[in-house]
Amino acid sequence: MEQPKVSVIIPALRGITDSCMDSLLAQSCREMEVLCLCAEVPESLTAAAAKDSRIRIVREDFPNTGAAANRGLELARGRYVLVLKGTETAARDLLERALNRAEDTAADVTVFCGYTVSRVGNEKKDDADGYDRRLTGRLTNFSLREQFPDRYFSVLKGSLPFRLLRADFVKRQVLRFPELEECWEVPFCAGCDARADRVALLDRRMLTALPETAPADPRNVLTAFDKMADSLGTDQAALRLLVGSMQSILLFGVMVIMIAGASAVEIGTACLVHPALPVQITEDLDKYCK
Repeated sequence: MEQPKVSVIIPALRGITDSCMDSLLAQSCREMEVLCLCAEVPESLTAAAAKDSRIRIVREDFPNTGAAANRGLELARGRYVLVLKGTETAARDLLERALNRAEDTAADVTVFCGYTVSRVGNEKKDDADGYDRRLTGRLTNFSLREQFPDRYFSVLKGSLPFRLLRADFVKRQVLRFPELEECWEVPFCAGCDARADRVALLDRRMLTALPETAPADPRNVLTAFDKMADSLGTDQAALRLLVGSMQSILLFGVMVIMIAGASAVEIGTACLVHPALPVQITEDLDKYCK
């Protein structure tokens, strides 16, 4: 098989939905592979792989999802990589559009967004691309390092969306997922954006995804932010200082949950899972905790 254009990596320790796999195999970009990292391989996945050689299954006793994602990065053969959780449904032209955007802008990181669909009622929540357009203006490709060196967390707000990454960029920067079961994607995405020479935005909703089944364990979130500081590198001293400030906020969120009990879980998680609280800490704490 010739080198695929894209390796879609799915650390599938919690399984892969049929709609996710079907939508990937139906992509208009055919030069791709789907790399499934599993502890146990369901029969449906084995049957799908027998019918389509683009599916590669790797069965190992992975300790956690982050470790499985890292194994996927090691084995990926594509010029670009896209890491999914296995619950997303992709638009048919997702890979084609993301590839075109990446190549047109010579971007290391191409960011796109989608919708989160509730598990009850099928209500859609619009997930923005994560960038504060009040600061980026009409820019649709830029370097955070060069154009926003001291405003990283102000520019990158809200939830972290999806990313198509140049494989050689990931290898050159030795980017790795933290070996966690939850929040494993947060430090990795932050490190990618901070180190990229060029970040491009694809202003289209290209995926629908199911939400997490339960709020993240706050301890995992705190560990993820420790790893985020590492991922930003020693040349990002100002960003490391901001991460330290954010950890204090996260500890506050943990205390809220511990003191107020289960009723505070949703509010606490709203603070905890947003990896990009901006410098204007008071303003955003008011927003998230209303």
